[in-house]
Amino acid sequence: MWLILSDPSDRCGAWLARALPAVTPQPVVHITSTDLSRAPQWEHRVNADGAWFRFTTHDDRTIDSRSVTGVINRLWGFPFTGTTNMRFADRFYALQEKGALLLSCLHSFTCPILNPPGAQGLSGDFRLPFEWSILAQRAGLHSGNRVHSWETVRNGMPAAANEPPLDSMRSATPS
Repeated sequence: MWLILSDPSDRCGAWLARALPAVTPQPVVHITSTDLSRAPQWEHRVNADGAWFRFTTHDDRTIDSRSVTGVINRLWGFPFTGTTNMRFADRFYALQEKGALLLSCLHSFTCPILNPPGAQGLSGDFRLPFEWSILAQRAGLHSGNRVHSWETVRNGMPAAANEPPLDSMRSATPS
């Protein structure tokens, strides 16, 4: 099964859920962050053999991480559902615990995961538009007429007209 995780307002996530079944014989399941927050049952196990999780959504769909063959992760955060009537300190603690559970579950997938969780977010590290542009250029994709480099970013200046093509900067990294 392919699992698409996204926020309810993520139109690309919804589009993927509709389009992916046409190119894979495996079932495709779309779960939103609201589905996750409203799930009445969660089970998460961590032991010497590894980790796995299973949850049942409010509409009775059961997802077991051991049966997932690929994940497209587009989650930005865990919604506040179920915490709005709590005192602020309790709400903050509950959200941190929910976030830790979700992060651990995302890390427990043994299948390929597009946008794995990172230190800066549930769907990987947050990137600025110029960083996406650099990555797109490195992958051979057109990202506009502008050539970006980490040198440009370090200096805080626009890219010079004589800046070398990105191919010659493949090993450039931020310092």
